[in-house]
Amino acid sequence: MRSIVWMSILMHLLCISKMNAQKQIAFSVSSIFSKVQVQNNYGPARKINGNSIGVGLGIQYYFKPKLFTLPKGFRVTFGLGYQKQSFFIKRPFKLDSPLLLLYYTKMYSYHNIQTISGIDFESRLMGEFSIFGELNYYWLTTFRQKYQPTYSLGDFDKKQVNNFIFNYGNYFLAQFGINKKLGRSNSIRFSFLIPIRTRWRSDRIFNDDPSSYIRPKQSLGVQISLFLKSCN
Repeated sequence: MRSIVWMSILMHLLCISKMNAQKQIAFSVSSIFSKVQVQNNYGPARKINGNSIGVGLGIQYYFKPKLFTLPKGFRVTFGLGYQKQSFFIKRPFKLDSPLLLLYYTKMYSYHNIQTISGIDFESRLMGEFSIFGELNYYWLTTFRQKYQPTYSLGDFDKKQVNNFIFNYGNYFLAQFGINKKLGRSNSIRFSFLIPIRTRWRSDRIFNDDPSSYIRPKQSLGVQISLFLKSCN
């Protein structure tokens, strides 16, 4: 429901008013690598280390609001996107199996809808180039969860797929980089990403407390974005 409301707001913003050069639509592809540590809740309590990769596709609308005044070079942004958060961690979990055996994950992933809001700043550097900084808030709603076991008797390609819908997590994302103009109104951006205060909801399939969260130890990423002049 949150994602549907956000999409309605975004589409309304895209076309309600006359656009100028400061109002753009951006299409982006991003990848964030994280080091994580999770708790083993089957057998002796211990910490398990591993890696996680988040890959995202997004669409954002950038504009200067009329309700209040922002300093020169600043804009507000809203957006929507798809994100897949994959964990490459071997940990025991409850696989739906009549054998009632304890299985271990080879990898597992969460497919999410992400809503985005934030602010950006851009400053002319030289010629067609400029530098920019941006701070966004991401809210993740998962709609599909996949668990790949290290093995399964009789079916070596078996995956468990759940289609639960719930609030998966949130984070702030700081980014900075170089912007290059493409013609009068379009441009392309290359960004470095620094996630801040990331948290992902713990999963009961691992016997975790679903009211608790996992926080990555380290995270860094990159993004490429294509900015296009918005509709008139």
